[in-house]
Amino acid sequence: MSLNYYPSCPRPELTIGLQGHSDASGFSILMQDCFGLQVLKDAPLKALVDNEHPAMYREFKFEENFEFFFSSLLTRKTGRALSSHSRNTPH
Repeated sequence: MSLNYYPSCPRPELTIGLQGHSDASGFSILMQDCFGLQVLKDAPLKALVDNEHPAMYREFKFEENFEFFFSSLLTRKTGRALSSHSRNTPH
């Protein structure tokens, strides 16, 4: 297991290319025996990336929450950041 801690920036006025964050600090826990990005929602863990098609994200009922999360972090002014893989999309 690997732990990362991201303290708040002591001088945010010196950052370039990043907007201010709403959270004061953050941390992540990385499990070495898991593949890819997984999300815990009402158990069990669900993988966001399809192992056969790693560029495609799986479709979940809570997809909009993640799209909003990633979109707001990555492309605040340019629109949608993710498009999900669905049954109607050819491989």
